[in-house]
Amino acid sequence: METVFQPVEHLQSIFGPAINRVSTDHGVPVVHVNTNQILPITRYIHINEEFRGTLSLLWAVDHRPREVRYELWYLFTLGDSKDWLIVSTDLLGDERLFESITPKIHAANWYEREIRDMFGLIAQGHPDLRRLVRHNHWPKGVHPLHKNFPCNSVLQWRQPPGSVDGHFIHGEGVFEVPVGPIHAGIIEPGHFRFTVAGEPIMHLDLQHFWKHRGVEKLFEQQTLSDGVVLAERISGDTTFGHSLTYCQAVESLMDIHVPRRARYLRSLFLELERLHNHIGDVGGLCNDTAYALAHAHCSRLKERVMQLNDHLTGSRFLRGVNCVGGVGIDPPAVQLSDTVTELERIEKDFSELEQIIAVNASLIDRFENTGIVKKQTAWDHGVVGVVGRASGIDRDLRRDRPFAAYDELSVRVAGSINGDVRSRVQVRMAEIHESIRLIGEIQRTLPDGPLKGRRQVVPVPGAWALSAVEGWRGEIVCFLMAGEHEGIHRCKVRDPSFVNWPAIQLAVIGNIIPDFPLINKSFSLSYAGNDL
Repeated sequence: METVFQPVEHLQSIFGPAINRVSTDHGVPVVHVNTNQILPITRYIHINEEFRGTLSLLWAVDHRPREVRYELWYLFTLGDSKDWLIVSTDLLGDERLFESITPKIHAANWYEREIRDMFGLIAQGHPDLRRLVRHNHWPKGVHPLHKNFPCNSVLQWRQPPGSVDGHFIHGEGVFEVPVGPIHAGIIEPGHFRFTVAGEPIMHLDLQHFWKHRGVEKLFEQQTLSDGVVLAERISGDTTFGHSLTYCQAVESLMDIHVPRRARYLRSLFLELERLHNHIGDVGGLCNDTAYALAHAHCSRLKERVMQLNDHLTGSRFLRGVNCVGGVGIDPPAVQLSDTVTELERIEKDFSELEQIIAVNASLIDRFENTGIVKKQTAWDHGVVGVVGRASGIDRDLRRDRPFAAYDELSVRVAGSINGDVRSRVQVRMAEIHESIRLIGEIQRTLPDGPLKGRRQVVPVPGAWALSAVEGWRGEIVCFLMAGEHEGIHRCKVRDPSFVNWPAIQLAVIGNIIPDFPLINKSFSLSYAGNDL
């Protein structure tokens, strides 16, 4: 408790009159400040050596109709302790303007643009206020997360402009290469506009959000207990990670104690999800270097893991496993034992493949020094997950903010410092072995007991909770605020892709376009999880 409040006392000693009040909810301190002090206070948290705070989430809440105000929330993860600290401020009545922190904290860039699109709140001083989520054919003045915007609205789309809204470089010998949003494979839509002079990439402009689904608005039509099904569909390859994050937020609101056996099973299923995605990504990277044999073997191994998922739960993507209060699946001991035996066989096969990949000169030549994200760049932009750990960011929520049963398991966090494609492959390979080891440890130590806890309280409107899970891509964060009659007033979801997509624009600088698929695959980001 002392470590939680030390940063707050520190802030009060520096910014005393600017801080209106301090509160704590679920152990997370919230510092409520005057709007005109947001920039200096957040900047101080970001750069001061005692804080070294990374902006982990920035979101808005429309408190109507209970209160006529918007609230902005800035969540920081502090450097050494990895504790959370929230700074919040109010925009009262018709107030729509607030000062942008993006010029000082680059990680706020997409968050502030998203808030403008979804709420109509404008970050003054933002260097790039182009639309992010609402493409140009959206009508003006439409902000879907306003409380007075009906979820079943039918919009009258305006014709898109003839020119592309982007940042460009002009000059002799400089030309552009547009790619997408429709791609040759089965990946989802994303537009990449490269600016090159000769072969090296000078600039990459991303345009995503082609399939905005209104997920956060749909959550507001759900009850707290029913929202799990929607959470499972945020990103199909992260069904378990997103549903676990959501369930944990509801359980905090309802003060539910999740039984120990259920927490262990949640860790097991989360590692299975990490496993098949990481193996698939290693194969995908080999495929992008035309090493089809390694890709074929990885596809075979991934399929074996997904068949394990199916045998254990009835779903290859682990749907229907999580529920509020625990899990709905209880595999028998013999099935878990068979799972571990099969994973040992898979690990043996993968280790042989890994040895071949490690010494393949063609692969090393393509992977090494390609798509570098330096540590300082990763920290500046709040990069998380495999991409962050491959660039020297030593963060993993399984160790730093344990959830499920990770407080009773010893997680070995893999990392690297070079920040290139090879580093990201190496981190993934190390995490494959670690996931298999953790699953074995869980199977040996799995306790008996119930699978589901009971709720202790009925959340009052306005009560909120924050939840985070280390998914296979990185940190998944969910902010959940209760509404009337156990409904959802606000659900803010952040897939790790949302913070890592902007970093890919920096990773490609100086590389050649043929290496972009390789760099892109080494990030392995979600379109669906981004296009909420």
